[in-house]
Amino acid sequence: MTSVSRPGPGASPSDLVGAARGGALSFVGAAFAAAMGFVLTLVVARLLGSSGAGVFFQVVALFTILFNVAELGADTGLVWALPRLRVQGRITQVRHALRIAVLPVVLVSAVFAAAVFAASDLLAGWLVDPEHQAAA
Repeated sequence: MTSVSRPGPGASPSDLVGAARGGALSFVGAAFAAAMGFVLTLVVARLLGSSGAGVFFQVVALFTILFNVAELGADTGLVWALPRLRVQGRITQVRHALRIAVLPVVLVSAVFAAAVFAASDLLAGWLVDPEHQAAA
């Protein structure tokens, strides 16, 4: 088994400043994303009305679920694997790891896209009330 060196309590101040800066930027980004999500909700509700906004957010929820399923955990796996390969000095295997992670995601995403396209009329019937279908 290969031992991996971990930074100890003797981390340099520049490392700590970099980590703090990254954490602060992440916090600002998350706060901005939350604020813009709220603004988007207000704009969609004002422009589309209650029934139109309901349909819009149902579709967003559907695509969010499909997106998370189609990822197949590749994002989490890469967050774990790429730094590990780098620390172990196996930089040449990074491209192979990316290919292994991305190819199944692309294939599953293409299948989902084809299924949503093929079922678009059925989905529209489920998501939109019959009296609103003529206007949509």
